[in-house]
Amino acid sequence: MQFCALSTVKQRITLGVPLPFNVRDSDRTLLLARGQVITTMQQLNELLERGALVDLDELKRPGTDILEAAAETLPALWGKCADRLTLVLRNPSQLDFLAALDEASKPVLSLVERDPDLAIFQVVRQDVSGMRYGVMHSLHTGIACHLAAQRLGWDRDRRQVLLRAALTMNLAMLELQGRLATQATPPTPAQRAIIQHHRRAAPTCCKPPVSVIAIGWTPSPSTTRTAAIVKEFGIYPPGCCVRLASGEVGLVVKRGETANTPIVAALVNRQGEQMMEPMRRNTAMAEHAIVEVVSEKNLRVRVSPERLALLGA
Repeated sequence: MQFCALSTVKQRITLGVPLPFNVRDSDRTLLLARGQVITTMQQLNELLERGALVDLDELKRPGTDILEAAAETLPALWGKCADRLTLVLRNPSQLDFLAALDEASKPVLSLVERDPDLAIFQVVRQDVSGMRYGVMHSLHTGIACHLAAQRLGWDRDRRQVLLRAALTMNLAMLELQGRLATQATPPTPAQRAIIQHHRRAAPTCCKPPVSVIAIGWTPSPSTTRTAAIVKEFGIYPPGCCVRLASGEVGLVVKRGETANTPIVAALVNRQGEQMMEPMRRNTAMAEHAIVEVVSEKNLRVRVSPERLALLGA
């Protein structure tokens, strides 16, 4: 292996953002694994002073481009990942399925690490229907699992195994899930036989999202994993539609300092009219505090994913 000094690629490091490569000591000993975070300039300077190294091959690994991508390009990258996963998961009989799954899941992991708020946004919004529903449901489950496991302290390799498990959890019924997503009638006996691992099967079309507040869920010591998901997503997760104290209505695009003070893209003014330009609102400020979760019907506007991604960056 060939190495270069960390000082020569320090511009690739952003404080508070997962590392795009492993960092090794001058004797090649691993100091920080790819995906770990350097939070202060003091930490970075200490690594530089001790002559930390980076493997040249790792600088070219898939995923580096994602971690360094401009915010407005991330929605398109998510789309490409979804397309690739669809091809892989709908062809489980292919000779090198495990290798294909491994390659398809790596950029997903990089995208979640690059912008977890955008990843949560997609889980909450779930703007998908038809035959692709099964694949996207598995992807959204994988995102939630990865984020919860990260909060619980799982290492990156273990999180990647969990992600692959989530992606393949319903491999035998992807096509059926697509049909059920738009089926307005209860599952037939034949369909129930396929999905017998579910406690209660019902059509998923037209089911509105439910907020944590509406559920009235309170964490307890016996629900550690569920608590991790709720803490990671927050009370108002990205993708949630809310009304502010100002009367504006918008979408949460980024988690905030606390679980109930996210960043919101205001899209509709207090008169109920579409705003000329979406406005970034910090709900920690009293005038922009969230007063309620509302139905998406209150929006009646369309904003490009690229613009929302920029507001959340």
